[in-house]
Amino acid sequence: MPARVAGTAAAVAAADAGDSTAPPRFDEAFLRKLEALTLLAKRTQGGGARAQRRSRRVGAGIEFADHREYAPGDDVRALDWNLLARLDRPYVRLREEDEALTLSVMVDSSASMGSGAPPKLELAVRIAAALAYVGLSGLDRVGVALVGSGAQEVLPPRRAGSGRSMATRIFRMLEDARAVGRTDLTRATREVHARSEGTGTRRLAVLISDMLDPAGSLPVLDALRAARQEVVLVQVTAEADAVLPVDGEVVLQDVETGETRKLTVTEAVRRTQGERYEALLRGVAGVCRKRGISCFQIPSHVAFDDAVLRILRAGGIFR
Repeated sequence: MPARVAGTAAAVAAADAGDSTAPPRFDEAFLRKLEALTLLAKRTQGGGARAQRRSRRVGAGIEFADHREYAPGDDVRALDWNLLARLDRPYVRLREEDEALTLSVMVDSSASMGSGAPPKLELAVRIAAALAYVGLSGLDRVGVALVGSGAQEVLPPRRAGSGRSMATRIFRMLEDARAVGRTDLTRATREVHARSEGTGTRRLAVLISDMLDPAGSLPVLDALRAARQEVVLVQVTAEADAVLPVDGEVVLQDVETGETRKLTVTEAVRRTQGERYEALLRGVAGVCRKRGISCFQIPSHVAFDDAVLRILRAGGIFR
């Protein structure tokens, strides 16, 4: 049984939060905040259209930028053999290149994303919409996908002027997103990659998920890196995943598998659950750090514009 203790009253209520009576996710207040975020992003980057930019990426650029520990999927031609000989550990050389950006934003819409107050999915879709909008406003190629046990819906990367408004298509897809089904992020991200067009530009994948995948975080992050993409992870967290809300004899149900388990909840059990969740968060952050992946762990109750500001100011996406 996953540590998310899905099926508790909080999780069930959150799973029902996306019904037809819910207010629209992308109302006028949301759009006004989007415009402010876009202006901030342009000021941060010096303004103007960003058809080309400076970016750090393993490749054939001229100017050396940094080192990062080798991870599966990296180009072995970028290995620094001198460091390998000295430290007996493989590192790759990062070089700076001028490239346009192709941004793929993947939103985990599996059933576990329905927990939290507010549900994690609500913050996830708003962050995804904001990042996509900022990218499109800068003439980047942007795609968005809903993922769970597979690639549920995919809009391959396009620019803002490609046919019907790309922003409108993205907003409509995210407006209709619901937290349902199981989690298999590795399979899902591979399907997204197979259905998206490859380009010669800088390619960046942003995964927005609670990372409550039974397979753990390592397979999906390595699958993303193996697709020759830079990776940014936004892990949406919720107190409901760490805290058992009741005492005594309870029956817990996993919202993704339907599996049930009887449990006597005591203070010691509560403490163990919290410790396991903290260990999960540390583990995800550690995997990202080791592989040179930007990782943002953000509670679901945080305002979406505050979360996006944090990401933009870190410089991991639009630079």
